[in-house]
Amino acid sequence: MRTPIAQRQLASARPAASEEYVALGRISQSSFESSRSAPEGEDDEDDEDNEDDEDENDGFPTLGLRASNDLEGGSCEAWKVLLGVWLVDFMTSGVWVAFGIFQSYYVDKSQFSSSTGIPTIGTLLGGTAWIATPLTNAVVIRYPERRIHMLWLGWVFCLAGLFLASFATEVWHLELFQGFTYGVGWVTYWSPMMVIMNEWWLEHRGLAYGIWFTASNASGFCMPFLVQKCLEKYGFRVTLRLYALLSVFIAGPGMLLIRSRPKHPFSAASPRKRAFFPLDKEVLRNKHLYIYAVSIFLQSLVYIIPSIFLPSIAEALNLSPSSGSILLAISSGATICGQITFGFLSDRLHPYINLSVSSLISSVAAFFILGQATGMAHLSLFAAIWGLFAGSYDVLFARVCSVLSTDPDAAITLYGFLSFERGVSVLLEGPISDALLGVDAEGFGRYHALIQLAAWCMLASSLGGLGWFYLGKG
Repeated sequence: MRTPIAQRQLASARPAASEEYVALGRISQSSFESSRSAPEGEDDEDDEDNEDDEDENDGFPTLGLRASNDLEGGSCEAWKVLLGVWLVDFMTSGVWVAFGIFQSYYVDKSQFSSSTGIPTIGTLLGGTAWIATPLTNAVVIRYPERRIHMLWLGWVFCLAGLFLASFATEVWHLELFQGFTYGVGWVTYWSPMMVIMNEWWLEHRGLAYGIWFTASNASGFCMPFLVQKCLEKYGFRVTLRLYALLSVFIAGPGMLLIRSRPKHPFSAASPRKRAFFPLDKEVLRNKHLYIYAVSIFLQSLVYIIPSIFLPSIAEALNLSPSSGSILLAISSGATICGQITFGFLSDRLHPYINLSVSSLISSVAAFFILGQATGMAHLSLFAAIWGLFAGSYDVLFARVCSVLSTDPDAAITLYGFLSFERGVSVLLEGPISDALLGVDAEGFGRYHALIQLAAWCMLASSLGGLGWFYLGKG
């Protein structure tokens, strides 16, 4: 049996391990050291338990944490959580990635065809989810014991939004339910899901996020075709109800797999007091934060423009009507590969390298492939490169946040603000695209200004990597 003093001496004799844990963002220095020193007055039984824990782990208490290899290399529970998150996101993001099909149906074939407010549905759906992220992240941080409740509440909101939208008789009904309500539900379940993922995946978090983010692109690979068939055969009312029912059978089992990690130092069981926006002055004074923010804003301002207009560009080049769908499928497939690859690389390379390479190669593709396109071969190559690099950009956000702050709550808050920034950029893309689209030009020439904007913004975003040389790695 070790005395409290002996345990403190043991802790001080092993500083390298403590520093390693802090570097990985697993536990704080104070938590690590306090785990090795029994409080004054602790009974003999507790001392014996501590001694047993140390013997089993080569002198290192685990605080409920298993070794990294057990947790992330082979833990069945961690992979179950990742599978559950993937299934839920696969279904919920499908409404967003297939909204172009819904919009086309509402404009051309429904009772709402004379309305001008249909694009607002998509703006509310996506914009609400991005912009509200800082608020929902703050709630999860402040009330961690409610995260599972938020997860289920958000999912129910999504189902309710689809079901109520199926009874719409006016466009504002669709805006309220398929747009705003669904967007609120999406962001309400997203924030607790992200925190739970961060609990289970530590050292290989980038890879886990890469796998998770493939869900939306896998959905984009198949959902537009499924939604289009259903709309043509059954109409929007039955399609929305069928989608909600399908979500119950696919995302429902996934919801049952998601749970908080027990005895995690930063889990809901942690007694430490939490603030709504736990950012200290050191983080806000960090110049790297603002370099990352500018780079992300510039990339977000244009990353979706080529994907939106690829079908129209294919039509302007007199390609077959099916070319647009093929190009989007190529882009989605490439993004799946890119997200896993960049997620893997984010665990091994500094964020500046990954972010700059992603933006630089996207810029080159816009300048020299899309800008000089003459046929399907050029567009297919561009779709693959853009999906592989530009489409994988947001998977790097988690590692950026963990580099800026080792405090998990602060990292989650930073992620929320980066998401807010991305949401603002996405909202600005619409009016910018309308302003630059050449109404007087004909054919492919109409899109010249948009392509140039995408290329130059990506190039400017890639210059953020210079901060690595001028300010250090951060």
